Amino acid sequence: MSHTNKEPVKATEVFAVTAVAGHEPAALDDFVGATTLTVRGAHGEHQLIGAGARDGDAVQFRERQLASAADDMPIWKIVVSEDALSARPSSRDWTTDP
Repeated sequence: MSHTNKEPVKATEVFAVTAVAGHEPAALDDFVGATTLTVRGAHGEHQLIGAGARDGDAVQFRERQLASAADDMPIWKIVVSEDALSARPSSRDWTTDP
């Protein structure tokens, strides 16, 4: 995960999705397959790289780091709420130190 700050990201925080693949997202299907996301939370913007898959009325976005085979990267749930797209990380906490 690439970050503009070093504040910890908490699983309880909801993030606004501001971009997918460099453009404003229009629908959940924009997140399906390999892509990049920009999310904005209380501590700034975060760039995510990974792949998404539809899961009913949501998308499960599995984050990946380039050149890493790590399986413990967060899974983000992306939903439409109040006519906006939002994302929430998996239930575990992690820090944003690169």
